[in-house]
Amino acid sequence: MKLGVCYNVFDGEELLESSITCIREYVDFVVVVGQEVSNFGERYDDLLPELLRLKNQGLIDYIHKFIPVEIDGKHRGIVNEALKRNIGKDICLKAGCTHNITMDCDEMYISKEFEKAKNKVEELDVDTSYITYDNYYKKPYFRRVEQKNLPYTTFIVKCDERKYSKGISAVNVDPTRSIDCKKYYIFNRDEIKMHHYSYMRKSEESLRRKLNNTSFRIHSEMDDKRSEIVDRYMNYEEGQKALLPSEYGFLAFDIERVEDKLKLDVEKFIL
Repeated sequence: MKLGVCYNVFDGEELLESSITCIREYVDFVVVVGQEVSNFGERYDDLLPELLRLKNQGLIDYIHKFIPVEIDGKHRGIVNEALKRNIGKDICLKAGCTHNITMDCDEMYISKEFEKAKNKVEELDVDTSYITYDNYYKKPYFRRVEQKNLPYTTFIVKCDERKYSKGISAVNVDPTRSIDCKKYYIFNRDEIKMHHYSYMRKSEESLRRKLNNTSFRIHSEMDDKRSEIVDRYMNYEEGQKALLPSEYGFLAFDIERVEDKLKLDVEKFIL
């Protein structure tokens, strides 16, 4: 297996180095599809210097500058994210990769779990694999309590003619990561899970940038609640509910304290 990883990046770049470092030993090629203008038109000029720094360190192999497609309606976020995932997958294929993972900056793995999972995908010779994940809020020991079944995401897939956001997945996943599958494997949580540092940011500015450009903006209720979400985050105290955007618009989630198993140097990327 030659494994390529593609990161979709506009903001949250403060988490990128840690995310790559978790898995770099076990992947062969890392591409970042980055953009200086968000899917919703916000400009951000601090990304490219950080990507070049990581490339000079050998953490990134290739950088592709993405210019979002301008379409009417709030669904442009989903459309552009799917385009980026497919660009990254195609770059991995051209680089000779046999397999690919599409990721975001805030996705972390326990390294040894990742290694074992990669080997299992190769051993089983599946075209698609899936994992569950935990969402974290503000600190690596504050985990969101899910209000329905545990979420899934697409994990390692074969590099071939298939496209993200096309076809039918074996489980319910983010629509920008759905991909047609024939032979697949669903990892259980004892084997591996992804640690999604979805709401861990280095500053209020970074958090607001995330909320301004999330694909959840398709929901007007979420759009109206951004200031309230930021205020709760900045002043959060243990025992409170987290106020977060969701696929339903806007929800209050219970937060539970858990063990920080990754033990990353989080001072680099959280308040």
